[in-house]
Amino acid sequence: MKHTLMKHAVMKHVTTKALLATGAALLLAGCANQNVNTTGPTDREATPNVEAIDRIVLNPPLDRRVRIGSVYEGETNGLRRIQANVANVSDGRTWFQYRYDWYDADGFVIEGPASAWTRQSILAGQRMSLTGIAPTPNAVDWRLTIRG
Repeated sequence: MKHTLMKHAVMKHVTTKALLATGAALLLAGCANQNVNTTGPTDREATPNVEAIDRIVLNPPLDRRVRIGSVYEGETNGLRRIQANVANVSDGRTWFQYRYDWYDADGFVIEGPASAWTRQSILAGQRMSLTGIAPTPNAVDWRLTIRG
């Protein structure tokens, strides 16, 4: 009887170790490089209004991870809407913050909640859109700032 209990205890210990090792391996695999695959229609029906942009790069390491590809402009309920399409061109997940600043016809910043920093993460190879909507119809210009 003692031998059976001892054998059961050893088997239980080995099984627990195996489960912990398997769980740790799965956890580490989940934390490893998380690349993404995406798909969409070949013949797109959307015809975005592409906005010409000036890029000023003051943080080259961030630019090597998150890159702005194109910017579209539109209108929603009389308010300007900007969509910056970004891609993570690095090998791993990247965290960054972004915000839109809006300007009136005289070049003054229009203060409001739209100027708050938004925290975002993007997986390796992933593309996403950073959308900003003007806080007032008086907004005639904008600036997108991304920081790492």
